Amino acid sequence: MVFFGILLKTALFNKSDLFRKKQLLAYGSTKSLAEHHWSNYEGQGVNEDQHKRRNLVFLQVARYSHKELPYGSFLLRKITKTDKLRIMSQGIAYNIYCDESRVENPESDKMVVGAISLPRNIKEKTTKELKNIYKKHNFSGELKWTKVNKNYSSFYKGIMDFVLKTEDLNFRCIIVDKSKVDYSKYHENDTELAFFKFYYLMLRSRLLDNNSYYIFLDKKPTRDKNRARALLSFLSSYVLLRRKECNIEHLQAYDSKDNIHIQLADFLTGLVAYGVNTEAGNNIKMQMVNYFKDVFLIEDLLKTTPLTSNKINILAWNPNFYEKGR
Repeated sequence: MVFFGILLKTALFNKSDLFRKKQLLAYGSTKSLAEHHWSNYEGQGVNEDQHKRRNLVFLQVARYSHKELPYGSFLLRKITKTDKLRIMSQGIAYNIYCDESRVENPESDKMVVGAISLPRNIKEKTTKELKNIYKKHNFSGELKWTKVNKNYSSFYKGIMDFVLKTEDLNFRCIIVDKSKVDYSKYHENDTELAFFKFYYLMLRSRLLDNNSYYIFLDKKPTRDKNRARALLSFLSSYVLLRRKECNIEHLQAYDSKDNIHIQLADFLTGLVAYGVNTEAGNNIKMQMVNYFKDVFLIEDLLKTTPLTSNKINILAWNPNFYEKGR
């Protein structure tokens, strides 16, 4: 009887565990799991404040509409057998540097969220090479797309050539047509909330099995000071459910003045945003957009690149992805 009792108890536990796992896979997270993550940051009592809890779990995938934020395999990098063997035999630590452009600019139809990624062990090397490019072109300021001017045309081209030749340095971005985002239905009329959801979509596609990640956001004023920590919480939930031996070791916002790689992310993200919001012209910024397209063999910035395109990977977000049967 004791033996059968143990079997029955085990079966019930497995059934309950299976139900919870199905729930997690269907929705990405549950309130209890999300709140558990937040209790690690906020301490006891966080779950007693209903308003605060609602804000802290704003990225809960259960609140996403599949139409608004699709979970398609198109967001995941295609991994070859060679990649799998390499990753399984030796995990890699990556740094990811992020920025955004034209999120709340009323004159722009499209916003862009972008990031560069590179193995952590080449950070010092790329930092030195970037500083050498700065020095070669007598550039002493902060590299920002909004400050691009014709006096440093060769410098900007040198930056893009550097990205091209640096084998393990890649750039990915999501282009979002803001007119297709239903802010009232899905984002509580909060453009900042919507922006961080797209941050989540862009970043999760970078997270692969057996690797560890250090994520650096560009520091910017936010109405909710918990946005970055909520982003970390839900990326961690995604990793827990969908990835093996994958860890997010660090996620924090930094001032771009002190981080040359965030400056690079700013430049590339701003360049793409300018290109998709400007029809024509021959000013210095459009010249740089055209140089970018020539160097990286891109015909149309609004066209989603193949999954196998790692150096420059672009996703033109489509809210009707599933309706079109893709």
